[in-house]
Amino acid sequence: MRLYLLVHFLVLTSLFSFAQTGISVLTQHNDLNRTGWNNKETLLNHSNVTAGKFGRIGTFNVDDEVYAQPLVVNNIIAGNHTGGVLYTATVNNTVYAFNADDVTDTAFLWKVSLNPSGQRAPNTSDLQDLQRGAACGGNYRDFSGRFGIVGTPVIDTATNTLYVATKTIASGASDTVQFV
Repeated sequence: MRLYLLVHFLVLTSLFSFAQTGISVLTQHNDLNRTGWNNKETLLNHSNVTAGKFGRIGTFNVDDEVYAQPLVVNNIIAGNHTGGVLYTATVNNTVYAFNADDVTDTAFLWKVSLNPSGQRAPNTSDLQDLQRGAACGGNYRDFSGRFGIVGTPVIDTATNTLYVATKTIASGASDTVQFV
């Protein structure tokens, strides 16, 4: 049974303001220093970031949980779409691209599973040690299910490349996690 979750991005408001101002978010926390600060912000301010004016503005269907920060690239071509693109990755090793210019367009522009043939994203139950048993003595609680892509990808706009780290395990395996 495949789990489908609705991913609600509270960060969408700020990400879509990046799309509207033409500022891309290409790495975790917006810059190489990981500050989370956008020194070119012109739309968000103390008067409009309030409970009544700031919050979830869109919902997209993806195949599992999202731990990685969504990223935005502006002024690019993705399939038949030209403009801003929102990228998000799931713990099921799936990367999605959505229209960042229109949150009412919930269909993905494209998606790709990074699980090689015969492999899958590992589950926490796959974390077994022959000497110790379950990971952390059975107290491993950082992830609730799968943990394929958990780190934020990085986008290189000079080469149009999205870099992402995945974890996979051979289908049916339960004693070894293979990192690729």
